[in-house]
Amino acid sequence: MSDQSGTISRVKEMIEESARIVVMLGVGTVIESGGENLWSSRECYRHYNVGKEVRTAIKKIGGTMPEDLPKPEKSIQQIEKEQIARLKAKAKKGKIMLDE
Repeated sequence: MSDQSGTISRVKEMIEESARIVVMLGVGTVIESGGENLWSSRECYRHYNVGKEVRTAIKKIGGTMPEDLPKPEKSIQQIEKEQIARLKAKAKKGKIMLDE
C-alpha cells in the first residue's frame, strides 16, 4: 500500500507542477490541437483550485479521500456487458424480446 501512496503523492506533485507551469505561461484562450480542446491557463488554474478546496473540505470533515475508497470487484462496464449477454441469451430462448 505504501508503494501506491508514494505513486499517488508523485502524481499529485506532477499535477501541481503542471498547474504552476500552465499558469506561468499565461495563455488566455482555448487552444485546439489535433481536434482536442485544451484548457486555457485560467480554466486549468480554476480547476486545480476547486480540486484543492474539495480535498481540503474532505479532510476537514474527516471524510474518506477518493484514493482510499474501496475498489469494486467489477467495473460498471463489465456489469453492463454481463447483463446484456444475459438478456440476449434469454431473448434467444424466447423468454423476452429485445429491440435490436
